[in-house]
Parts: sequence; C-alpha cells; structure tokens
Amino acid sequence: MGLEFKNDMNPIGDANGIKCPLVDLLIEENSCLENAMIVSGFMDENRMISNFKQKENWREICKSCEHFSF
Repeated sequence: MGLEFKNDMNPIGDANGIKCPLVDLLIEENSCLENAMIVSGFMDENRMISNFKQKENWREICKSCEHFSF
C-alpha cells in the first residue's frame, strides 16, 4: 500500500479522544469507527493502518472494546 505516517492514526492529546486498546493511545472518533467497520466486515482489512494491527489478536481486542458498537 502507500506510505504510512505515525500521524495517520490520528492520535490526539486531549480528553476528546477515544482510548484505543489497539495502540494504547487516544485516537479520533472517525479512526475508531473505521476500525470497527473493518473488524465487522463492512470495509476491507487492507484499508486499516498497520499500526492498529500490530497486536496478535487485534480483531478480538477491538470487538471487546467499550467503544465497539456494531
């Protein structure tokens, strides 16, 4: 795929972010929604930024997150 930059994950440093257990950072809501759509099968996994897929059981981690709502 194309180049990925650390900021592609949309990490944010204030209280408006969503704590993502995939990267242990606060991320923007739209990044969380995109990840949930990928895990749910609504979007192609290849669209997901590789940093979110570093943990071995990333799908289960995402599905178990309090913010997962599909």
